[in-house]
This record gives sequence, structure tokens and C-alpha cells, in this order.
Amino acid sequence: MIKDWSHYFYYILNSILINYKSWIFLAISLLILCEFNVTIFLTFTIGMFSSHLIHYWHHFEYSYPHNIIHDYHHRYNLPFNHFIQVVLEFVSIVGIIPFKYSFIDMVPFLSFIDDWIVIYYYFFYTTIHNINYTVFHVNHVHEIHHEVFLKNMGPDICDIIFGTKYQPEESLENTDHYIPNIIISTLLVLLLKSIWKNSSEPFQKWYLFLSKGLFYSSILFLFVTSICLYKMDIDHTFEKDVDKIKKCFTPLDI
Repeated sequence: MIKDWSHYFYYILNSILINYKSWIFLAISLLILCEFNVTIFLTFTIGMFSSHLIHYWHHFEYSYPHNIIHDYHHRYNLPFNHFIQVVLEFVSIVGIIPFKYSFIDMVPFLSFIDDWIVIYYYFFYTTIHNINYTVFHVNHVHEIHHEVFLKNMGPDICDIIFGTKYQPEESLENTDHYIPNIIISTLLVLLLKSIWKNSSEPFQKWYLFLSKGLFYSSILFLFVTSICLYKMDIDHTFEKDVDKIKKCFTPLDI
């Protein structure tokens, strides 16, 4: 048991040392976006852990049909499936913001979550998943996830912590490819912050209205898409069953 625990902490430490450059860029990025306080790092950490656990739930045996959109992301390599995955990640990650303001009286500790860091984490996570891994195939780490669903769900440090890393003894990921995503995500959030801070109150209200509209229309889009995909699954299953029945009643050639 002691040997297992020593290996566990060794993998975590080794991953941090291997990826010191991306961790430094990440720390600088968070400090640029917000004044130094512990909440920005807690918000980002919660983003990492929650995205990993939500991703794990999407691969849990009993999550179907709630996970049908992510299921299609794994079944088919089509532009539409990647698009709805981006929307799903938007709702799953940025959804903490409306949740925070809806239940802040009931759950006061939610007040420490920094809205800008949540938005930053969404840009960071979705660009790595849908550009680095899916478009550029920067390495085989995520491709292994598409072969072994409950392994390498990302981020890599979370896979090590939660025990879902595929062969950690020989396949710790080099996350230097995160650095461009960190820089671009930082610039995007700085731009959004600048627009917000330099806008008058009426414009800020308009931006909030548009943001809420985007968020809730995204939920509606995912809901309708899930129903359509589920119906397609049922129809496809029914067609296969009909084919089996027809074969049973096909006259044999004697």
C-alpha cells in the first residue's frame, strides 16, 4: 500500500515538474486577469476538477441518454458533433455563473467563484479539447481516451489525481501545447473585461441580456438536439430489430 501511495505522489510531482512551463504560464495568466488572491486559483482548480468529474459522468454506464451528445461525439467524427460538444462544454462550465447567482443566498461560499476565471477556463478547456486534440492531434493522449473511455479524460493532472490516467508510469503528458491556448484565452478574457469595464450601465445590462439569451438558448439547443439524437437511436434500433425479424421469416432456398 505504501509503495502504491509513493508512486501516486511521484506521478503527480513528476507531471508538475515535466510541465513547469505551462504551469508558470498559467499562473502568470491568472495573475494578469485578476488581482492576486487565493480565489482565482480556487476557481480554476474547481473548474479542472468539475470538468473532469462531469466528463467521467458522461461515460458512466447509467448516464445514457443524458450523455447522448457526448456519446455521439465519440461515435462519429463529424463537424456537427464537434460543434455540439463545444456548446455542451459552454453550458457545463459557464453554467456555474448563473447557478452561483441563483443560489448564492442558499450556498454563500459560491460567492468566492470568480466569473472571469470561469469564462477563462471555458476558453482554455474547449480550445485544448476541440482544437489541440481534435483538429491538430498534438499527441496520442486524447486518442487513447477515445479507445478506452474511462481513461485520459483530462486535464492530465486530474487523471493522475483521480486514478484515470492510462499507464501513468510511462505516459505522463507533456502539456507545453497548452501554452498558446493559455495566451489566447488570456487575451480573449482581457478583451471582454475591457469592453465590460468601459461600457456604460445601459450597455452592461444589454450585454447581460445577450449573455443570458446565449446561455439559455444553448440549453434549449442541447435539449432539442438530445431528443432528436435519442429518437434517431430508437429508430435505428427498431430498424435493426425489423431486419432480424424479416430474416427469420425469409423462405429458405432448398
